[in-house]
Amino acid sequence: MIQRLAEKFDELAQLKAGWLDGRGTAPDAENLKNIAQILTNCYPEHLPLPTIVPAPDGNLLLEWNANGDPSMEIDLGNMTASFHAFGPNGEDVEAKFPLRGVEDDRDVESLFAFLSAHLPHS
Repeated sequence: MIQRLAEKFDELAQLKAGWLDGRGTAPDAENLKNIAQILTNCYPEHLPLPTIVPAPDGNLLLEWNANGDPSMEIDLGNMTASFHAFGPNGEDVEAKFPLRGVEDDRDVESLFAFLSAHLPHS
């Protein structure tokens, strides 16, 4: 599982400016490396893996194939993760998390505790 995450981040690291039909900002290399380290080192095994796609603005979008269409945008400029899903009654479920890096366990623990509460377990 972690190997698939690592491979995806290796692909993302290869993106260059203009990757999207001449447009598209390449992800910030250092911050992408930090996010890759957080996800590959800390992602809980009981959670399903997201699909990770680059956004035209240089950020990342993580999407899970689950009820409520959960997704999370990772802003590589300010190192934050913004989660969104639809709750059982159609209400918005939203949360924002700072991602200062693996060395700040509180950020990572808080993010993954939230995901564990809001995503199906395998």
